[in-house]
Amino acid sequence: TQSVPFVVTVPLTDPNSNDTWLYDVHVYPKNSTTAAEKTVTDATARGLGDEVRFTIATDIPNESVIDGYRIVDTLDAKLDYVSTAVALESGTALAEGTDYTIGFDEATNSVRVEFTAAGRAVLAANNSTRVIVNIITSANAIGEIENQAVLYPNAASFDAAAGDPGGPVLTPTVET
Repeated sequence: TQSVPFVVTVPLTDPNSNDTWLYDVHVYPKNSTTAAEKTVTDATARGLGDEVRFTIATDIPNESVIDGYRIVDTLDAKLDYVSTAVALESGTALAEGTDYTIGFDEATNSVRVEFTAAGRAVLAANNSTRVIVNIITSANAIGEIENQAVLYPNAASFDAAAGDPGGPVLTPTVET
């Protein structure tokens, strides 16, 4: 997550000698790093209709204001969507409809969790914990299934491509 804009005045007083100026100033903004991981629980999945549960754990940017936060998981065609649950790892309460919304797009077979302004304020106040998203699916075909989720940690990442600096964060691919 890119740092917020800041101002630097030039020249600066030299910290080693108060009688001279520094005209060569080096600035290192403190960007927040955000990671995401995904796991699959499928110990009992052996055939059609069996439950496959995915857990996505995402970091919260260490920012006082979070202007956007979205998690998208495009499911394999061999999976039928059943339900989604969202929580903070710390146990801090979140309310669907107030703090976040869950959407499922049948055309793309994707689940989308998007945090509202109220929910992003809760995230900013609890940025030392992680968001946990549990997605329950059922198998509708037999075969190997690979799956990966995408975290958009701020509004700027919504329009960026995966892998771009400041873009969305991809989870490692899981397989069942």
